[in-house]
Amino acid sequence: MIVSLLGQGPSPDARDFTNVGRIAYKVGPQERSCGDILQGLDKLRIVTTSWDDSDHADLKVAEVLRCREIRGTFYVPIKYRERPVAHSDLRALASEAFEIGAHGWFHKHLWCLQPEELGQEVRPCKGALEDILGKQVEIFYYPRGRYDANSIRASQPAGYGGARTVRMLATRPTFNPL
Repeated sequence: MIVSLLGQGPSPDARDFTNVGRIAYKVGPQERSCGDILQGLDKLRIVTTSWDDSDHADLKVAEVLRCREIRGTFYVPIKYRERPVAHSDLRALASEAFEIGAHGWFHKHLWCLQPEELGQEVRPCKGALEDILGKQVEIFYYPRGRYDANSIRASQPAGYGGARTVRMLATRPTFNPL
């Protein structure tokens, strides 16, 4: 799980916040949401949550987020878990305004793969998820949050609108790992 709090001050408890809106960005002609604007502790903060590896427990996470009226992004590798989230459940999450992002085919460490194997790990997962969801998949999350220049080069021709990492201090809007 990744929770990104953009703002200053002490790390608050999630119960201290009230959802007051959404922050969005443009991908071509479409507007995509990327975080919740929360009011709490006398400050507005932007909070994004993301959940990776497509574990069946993600459905419980979605239930908790739904109760708090907070959206999240679920990053799904195609062949990784023995008991992944079912295709019908992924479609249901996507229909509820949760974002579904790609997370590789087998969830391999990308930074140690050769270019051909990198392409096989990054490119086909986008199409497979789009077939499952019946809609575009715009974002890729590097497995384990790690990437290198070859990983970026492999991700670009796949057609993702962006990529996510857990790189320390990579919170500026101008940071783009894709």
